[in-house]
Amino acid sequence: MTAAISPELTIDSALKKASLLVFLIASPAYFIGVYRNLFIDFLPVHVAVLSIVWIGFYFLSSRIINSSTFRFYSLLIAFLILFFVTGVRNQSIIIADFWLVISCGLLALRQSLWIVFLVAIASTAGLHLIVDEQFIFPGLDANLHIALHSCVLLISFVLYSAVSNVVSNFQLLYETQVGANTNLIEKNKRSYLLAQEAEEDKEEEKHRLRTAAYSLYSQISTLQNIIKFAEENNDQKSLQDSRKRMEDIQGDLLEFSKSGKYINSQTSKLTISDLAYVLDNHLKPYAKVCSDNFNCSVTFDDKSLDDYEIPINYIKLLAHHLIQHCRENHQASVLKFDIKKGIKARNMQQIKLNIFVYSNVDLSETDFSKLNREMESKSYLNSINNHASFIKILLRSMSGSLKASSMGNAARYDMSFWVD
Repeated sequence: MTAAISPELTIDSALKKASLLVFLIASPAYFIGVYRNLFIDFLPVHVAVLSIVWIGFYFLSSRIINSSTFRFYSLLIAFLILFFVTGVRNQSIIIADFWLVISCGLLALRQSLWIVFLVAIASTAGLHLIVDEQFIFPGLDANLHIALHSCVLLISFVLYSAVSNVVSNFQLLYETQVGANTNLIEKNKRSYLLAQEAEEDKEEEKHRLRTAAYSLYSQISTLQNIIKFAEENNDQKSLQDSRKRMEDIQGDLLEFSKSGKYINSQTSKLTISDLAYVLDNHLKPYAKVCSDNFNCSVTFDDKSLDDYEIPINYIKLLAHHLIQHCRENHQASVLKFDIKKGIKARNMQQIKLNIFVYSNVDLSETDFSKLNREMESKSYLNSINNHASFIKILLRSMSGSLKASSMGNAARYDMSFWVD
C-alpha cells in the first residue's frame, strides 16, 4: 500500500528546497548589492533589510523551522519585502514587479484568486504612493503608463489560476487516495480476522489462554507489591490505586465468563492529554514498589481537544507488560513513554506510543530481530516470553504494530495502533 503524502507536506518540502536555491543563486547579487549600497551610495538601512531577507531564505530552508504555515507566510513576506525595497531603491514599480508576481504565485498555493487579486492591488497601490516612477516611455503620461503595465500584469493571473487548479486537483487526488487506503485497511482487518479464525488451531488457542493466565498472574503480583508498599508506608493513594486495579482485573474475568474474551474492550472518549494523564497515574506505582531507582514518565506534545475512542484497559495492560518485559530483558532503570498522533484515515486515527528504554547496561549490541520477527508473525507460538506474546495479542486486536531498535546505548520501542 502506497502512503499518501499530503499536499501541505509536498508544498512545504518544495518551499524548503526553493528557499535554499534562492539563497545560493542570490548570493552573488546580494554581495554586489552590499558593495554598491555601502561603498558607492551608502544606504545602510537598505543593506540591512536585504541582509535580513537573504539570511531568512537560509533559515526557511533549514529544519530549524518545523511549522509549514510559518515557513509559507514568512517566504511570502520576504518576497513582498523585496518588492517594496527594490521599488523604493530604484523608484520604479516596473523594476520591482517581478517580486510581486512571485509573491502572488506563492499565495495562490493556499489562498483563493480573490485574495491574490486584493494583495496584488494593495501592494501595487501602496508602492505607487511612495515612489516616483522613473522608467516611463517618452511622450507617455505616467498614470497611463502604470495603467498599461498593470493590465499586462493581469495576464499573470492565468498562471495563478493554473497554480490554484493544480493544488485543488492534488488535494482531491490525496483525499481519494486516503479514502482508498482506508478501505484497504478495513478490508485487510476483516480479511485478517477471518483468516485468523480459520487458521487458529487448538495449540494456538491453548497458548493464548496460557498467556492470558500469565498476564493475570503478573498483574496480581504487581498488585500485591503495591498493597504491601501502601500498608507499610500508610499510602492511601496507593491503596485506592490498588482497589482500582483489582476492579479492572475483576472486570476482565467477568468479561471472560460472559463472552470468552479475556480483556474488557470498553473504550473511553479521551484526548491525547487525557490519555497521557491516565497512563502517567497508572505507571507511578511501578516506581514506588521497585527495589532499585526505577522511574517511569509520560510525555506528549499534542494540545488539541480532539477526543477518540481509546481502549484504555488495553493501553494499561500494554504498559504493564512493556515495563515487565524491559525490566526482565534489559534491566531497565528508566522508561519514557511518548504519545503522539500519527496519520489520519477518514474516521480512524493512528496513535503512536514510543517507549525509550534506558538501562545500567549497554543496549547498543542488543539483537531485536527475533522480537521484531515475532511481532510480524501471524503465529502466537514460539514466543520470546509471555510478556511479548501478550503484547502481540493486544496489538493485533487494535490493528497495531511494534518494532524495537537500538538507540545508542539505549533502546527504543515504536508502537502504533488505530482508534475511532
